Amino acid sequence: MSDVGSVSRLNYDDIQGLILRDYRMPCARHFILRIDDPVKTKALLGALAGGGPAESFQIAAVASWPTTGQPDFCLNVGITWSGLERLQPPVDLKHSFRSFPSFIAGAIGRADFVGDAGNSSPANWVGGLGPVVPGSNESATHLIVTLHARTSAIRESASSGLRQLFADRGSVTELSCFDGDALPGEKVHFGYRDGIARVNIDGGFDHQPDSQPVVPASQFVLLDDGNYNVPEPPELGLNGGFGAFRILEQDVEGFESFLATNSDGEPAKELLAAKIMGRWRNGAPLVLSPDAPQDIPHDKLNDFDYAPTGNDPGDLQGVRCPVGAHIRRVNPRGVPAPGAGSGHDHRLIRRGLPYGPPYVPGSGSPAAERGLLGMFLCADLFNQFEFVMKDWINGGGFMAGLPTSHRDPLVGNNSPDSSVFEIPVPQGPTRRVTGLGTFIRTRGAAYLFLPSLSSLRFIATH
Repeated sequence: MSDVGSVSRLNYDDIQGLILRDYRMPCARHFILRIDDPVKTKALLGALAGGGPAESFQIAAVASWPTTGQPDFCLNVGITWSGLERLQPPVDLKHSFRSFPSFIAGAIGRADFVGDAGNSSPANWVGGLGPVVPGSNESATHLIVTLHARTSAIRESASSGLRQLFADRGSVTELSCFDGDALPGEKVHFGYRDGIARVNIDGGFDHQPDSQPVVPASQFVLLDDGNYNVPEPPELGLNGGFGAFRILEQDVEGFESFLATNSDGEPAKELLAAKIMGRWRNGAPLVLSPDAPQDIPHDKLNDFDYAPTGNDPGDLQGVRCPVGAHIRRVNPRGVPAPGAGSGHDHRLIRRGLPYGPPYVPGSGSPAAERGLLGMFLCADLFNQFEFVMKDWINGGGFMAGLPTSHRDPLVGNNSPDSSVFEIPVPQGPTRRVTGLGTFIRTRGAAYLFLPSLSSLRFIATH
């Protein structure tokens, strides 16, 4: 646990555990739910938050964690704007959430802004996450209940109990569910090692060596010292947070084909993959290991910067790690980004797992959908999640010298006709890689309010 100042003022019994704890469980299931009976749903949420008759399921708070080991599963809940309106707490909701217009508009309403266009547009979203009526901003999704489990068997057993609870309460309808499962070696389908980049939070847990400053808890938990108005009354908003849930299909075959087409042999292919990501596929960052995928200790994989530090001259020109590489775009670290203030003001927490079968090159098996189920957590969707998506991923001019037409080479909404990725070459001309496609497709999304447990009890009793 951190020994810094926020510990004394963070209510670990009230904050949903997903925000401050990295569960690191290999199995997850996201239940996409519609509220059918608001009164019964209030009672259900209150009971899950410990405010009613004892249920076998309780929402996990930060404090709901054994001293040693892990619980069998953790349960968390997020509410969409339309879900809040259905629950009708006795407040002026639009005034209460006036600091958070992106949440009010919802993921559908903000799709164009963050680059969810074309095949990624809400009209193509699945599982009840898309518009109720074509062209509208309203989704049938009101709640997302997330179950993290230590094993797939535990996930199935707990899911059976949850579904029985939903049926017995007669309050919600399950529109769909989506399963995430860790891949061997803790990798994503593109072959890169995952689970490396963590945010060291003031009052958080499991801090690792990192050249970046510890991030105030108010960037992830709604506290009275953040740069926003906590939703009123405090019983509703305090100790909550926000999340952007996203289903991101990954075109692994297309990505591997692109790498092969633009490389001469396997070493060159792996180097290009590293330049695109900013890390080798084993997780080693290019800044620390520019020429080969060295085996760097796990606790050192984030302890670097692009700005000059100590005796390290830094990598301002991107000779080791291209300025437009994926991990550099989503976190420029100590290098100031134009219009962004401090890059540290836009940090995000990602909780996610892959979905779909592992990719086996040359297997000849039928194409299967695979990708990532991600929950991007923050206290301000506009200033954190949306800023990163619009200005850093899909807006090329986030860094001085980077053309505005250049987007994130891995997750940006690229077109093969116009995309460019520049790789500086020591003592040589910059290499310009063209023809990048869109390797990530959004299959569904939702903006969620993650209420505190006391907030859920407030909603349940009013």
